[in-house]
Amino acid sequence: MQLSHHFILQCTRPYDVFISYAVEDKNPVASAIVSALEQRGLRIYFVSDKLAPGVSVLDTVYEGLENSKYCIPVLSRNCNRTWPAIERNLILRREKKLNKPLIFPVRHGITPGEASELFPELHDHYAESTEQGLDTVIENLYNRIRKRKKEDRATCWQQIAVVSSFFILVAVVLLQTITPSRPDLPSAQTIEDLITQRVIEFHQYTEHQLAQNQVNPVKTLIPLDSIKSVYNMYDTMREYERNNYSFTNGWEEISGRSNIEQQVFSLPDSPHSAYGIASACNWLLEMDTKNSVFRISVAFTDTVNASHHVDSVFFTNDNVHVWVSYSHYIRVVFYSLTYSPIDDTRRQSVHILSFKPKEEYILNNSTGTWRLQEVK
Repeated sequence: MQLSHHFILQCTRPYDVFISYAVEDKNPVASAIVSALEQRGLRIYFVSDKLAPGVSVLDTVYEGLENSKYCIPVLSRNCNRTWPAIERNLILRREKKLNKPLIFPVRHGITPGEASELFPELHDHYAESTEQGLDTVIENLYNRIRKRKKEDRATCWQQIAVVSSFFILVAVVLLQTITPSRPDLPSAQTIEDLITQRVIEFHQYTEHQLAQNQVNPVKTLIPLDSIKSVYNMYDTMREYERNNYSFTNGWEEISGRSNIEQQVFSLPDSPHSAYGIASACNWLLEMDTKNSVFRISVAFTDTVNASHHVDSVFFTNDNVHVWVSYSHYIRVVFYSLTYSPIDDTRRQSVHILSFKPKEEYILNNSTGTWRLQEVK
């Protein structure tokens, strides 16, 4: 009976389509699609027609999604933000529950590969492209939605036919009197505040690690060419070798004997480029040549602050999942090497303090306040 309830509710929604878009794409793309589909007889929920001073944006969006059968998200670089992501994922939850296609995306100014990268939650949804021309896009959308409506209408009647007349009447009365409860969602500002807090805390952690190694002002800067020349001498030895790698982003720690950094992101196999830090300061921490053993330790630090961008938001049970990507994500690399021509041994160690290029934030509201539960 649960399946019947969902299909009946789907068939009784007053609007055919909710259109999701970034404000930059309202004209000409979103407005043109709305106007043309309305001329063909479809009922469109257009958020910009509903907003007024004092009206809640979240309430307006939720009302539109709850009262619309299908959704047309206009996918462009402009709509890779928190609000369009919330709209897409609310309709995705219903699509998965019904196990029926409800989303008809339109690509605008991006390739299929870029769409998959920017909107991974829609990677298996076919998208019309405005490169075909808006008239073609609109005609294809109309035909696909009209076909979907016919199929859903037939399914609804099949479900209704197996239920007794009395139970149907009771269900209809209940559906008319029950107002769907709005999910408790974090605001865009709450999400941004939690991300910013985590970024600040990780920066404080890296500063603490640098202070423990007396990076500034006690230690001195060293030219990258000097580090290269030392490594080149080390690399000429083809004897027994031990490599130690470790990584932490403040929430997760990974360590191992070889190539552990490849589990997180790719790094060069030598310090010749300051391990990919585009604007590095190179600090000499230690240099020792006693007893025919050569030892050098260096810290590479990025002089540019990391910046972040919210890629997508989706919901599972009581959690909110936020995908965040970073630029300048490698903050500090502690690098050391030791070699001895006497006993033919060599060893290098790489300890990386870095955000991952893309991280998943898991937010939870079990205490009544949205908190960062996990980063992975």
